[in-house]
Amino acid sequence: MIHFSVAIPSYNSADFLGETLESILRQSVVPAEIVVVDDGSTDGTAAVLVSFASRVTSIRIDNSGPGFARKTAIERCTSEWIALCDSDDVWLAHHLERKALIIQNAPETKLVFSNFDSFGPGALDSHTLLDEAPPKWLDAHCVRNGPDACYRLEDAFLGLLYFNIAYTSGMVFSRQLYTRSGGIRAHVSRWQAEDAEFTRRLALAAGEHAAFDTAITWRYRRHAKNYSTQHEHSNIEAGTRILEYLLENDDIPLHYDAEVLREIIARRRNSFMSAYWAGADRDALAIFRRLPLRQQSVGLILRACHSLLRRTLDHTS
Repeated sequence: MIHFSVAIPSYNSADFLGETLESILRQSVVPAEIVVVDDGSTDGTAAVLVSFASRVTSIRIDNSGPGFARKTAIERCTSEWIALCDSDDVWLAHHLERKALIIQNAPETKLVFSNFDSFGPGALDSHTLLDEAPPKWLDAHCVRNGPDACYRLEDAFLGLLYFNIAYTSGMVFSRQLYTRSGGIRAHVSRWQAEDAEFTRRLALAAGEHAAFDTAITWRYRRHAKNYSTQHEHSNIEAGTRILEYLLENDDIPLHYDAEVLREIIARRRNSFMSAYWAGADRDALAIFRRLPLRQQSVGLILRACHSLLRRTLDHTS
């Protein structure tokens, strides 16, 4: 039988945490334990945790950032399998049951991701994560395996490189894999996209022993604190800089270098265009300067000049 511990970092999440915990406690496969780390919240998070004290282990720490809070929660868990959840998302009742079926069907599996839909003010009706996948991504990187709608990733790192399915609230992994990956690094705790730094190393450690469940098993809450198209370029650029960091730190094996470098350029172009169209000219120009000269096409140069002109006019008006 598969036993899951659930690890949740929480900061000022009093408005949502109770609903999150209720969804976890209603699982058809009941978790062995739930560990919530309160990252120095200043709202009513502590009171919410008191109301769940008989069913949830809570730990309060000085504010240290989401990465360190997640690390603390994971390393306090005692089960062989760790399921992550953010403090504002919710699981459908079969979330852990699906994970257990996948692992039981393919015991070599060490890492599982799952599809989701969204809810809340920024959500689109009937929109799922898989709707955002590039054309033929599933066929190119996955093979059907196990329960209906479940796929094995042929190379977890490459699959994630071209389309991010590694959202923390839909992820489970073995303790052995966590250790082999090097775990969460405390010094990246406050970086934007800090979870991507960890999940990419986790994917590297998993290799071909990772699975993706295309069935919807959880719901991503979109709200003012976590969703803004105005900052899309910032999110893209943060993920790009994570890839650069991993390359510079020699975390990524050499045989991936060419593909990673191509993806860095593609993402940087996208983040520049996103900033340009959002009118975030200061950010657009900073991103443009990070592009190698040979990647600065005529179209990009013209837009960079336009951004510079808009910025100049703003300052002189």
